[in-house]
Amino acid sequence: GVADIATARHAVAEGHVDLIGMTRAHMADPYLVAKLTRGAETRIRPCVGLGYCVDRVNQGKAAVCGHNAATGREAVMPHLIPRADTHKKVAVVGGGPAGLEAARVAAQRGHAVTVLEAADQPGGQILLASQNPRRRELLSIIDWRMQQCLDAGVDFQFNTWAEAGDVAANAPDAVIIATGGMAQTDLFENGNELVVSTWDIISGDVKPGTNVLLFDDGGDHAALQAAETIAKSGAKLEFMGPDRNISPDVMGMNLTPYMRELQPLGVTFTMAHRLVGVARDGNQLTAH
Repeated sequence: GVADIATARHAVAEGHVDLIGMTRAHMADPYLVAKLTRGAETRIRPCVGLGYCVDRVNQGKAAVCGHNAATGREAVMPHLIPRADTHKKVAVVGGGPAGLEAARVAAQRGHAVTVLEAADQPGGQILLASQNPRRRELLSIIDWRMQQCLDAGVDFQFNTWAEAGDVAANAPDAVIIATGGMAQTDLFENGNELVVSTWDIISGDVKPGTNVLLFDDGGDHAALQAAETIAKSGAKLEFMGPDRNISPDVMGMNLTPYMRELQPLGVTFTMAHRLVGVARDGNQLTAH
C-alpha cells in the first residue's frame, strides 16, 4: 500500500492509478487531507511502517498507532492539542521519542519548553532500532517530532547530562523525566561481567565473536535485531529464550521478516530455557 503523499501524488499524476486508499497513513495522521489542502504538507505525520496497527488488528485488538498515541484513543486523547489557559515553563529531560512527544505537546499548548539530552542528537533507542535497514523509516518518528518542536520554539540543550542544577537553572514550573531505560545485563547468578547487551551489538560498540549465545530475556525487537546483526557477521549463533515462543512481544508482521533473515543463516533456536550463569573456560565461555 501507499503510505506517503509524494508516492500517491506521482502515481495519480502519471496516470498509473485513478484512486489511492491510504489507510495506515490516515491512522498516523487523520488530518492528512486537511493539512495537504491548506498547504501544510510538512506538518503531516508520516506513517513509518511499524506494522503495529496491522499486528494489533490480526490479534483482534484495537487498531492503535505506534507513532500517534491518539489514534484509537480519541475518546480520551485529542488529536488536536488545545492551547493552555496559563502558559508555563517546562523542562523535559530526555530527547528520545517520549521526551520529544512531551515537548511537542507542551509547546503546542503554549508553554515555553526546554529539552535536555545527554547525547549529541535526539532519538534515544530509535537510533538503535533504525540501524536495521528494514526499519530505517523509524527515524521519521524523531525527525517529525523534532521539526514540530523547532517550529514551536522548543529550546534544545544537547550533550547535557542533566543534574538537578541543570534542570532547575531555568526555574521551570514543571519537569518531565523521559530518560528511558538502560540495557540490563545484571541477570545471572554468576558471570554478569562476562556478557554484553544487545545494545552493544546493535550499536557496533562490541563485535560478535565466532560462536555466540544470545539469551532473550525481554521478548522484543532488541534481541531479534541483535541476532540478525550477529548472524550476518558470519558467527555461529544460538538464540535462546525462556518462553515457548520466539520473542513473544514481536507480532507477526515484524517477526516474519526477522525469521526469513535468520533461518537461512543457520541460527539455532532453543526455547523454554533460561540462562542462569556464565563462566570463563580458557578463551571460551561456558553457559549454564
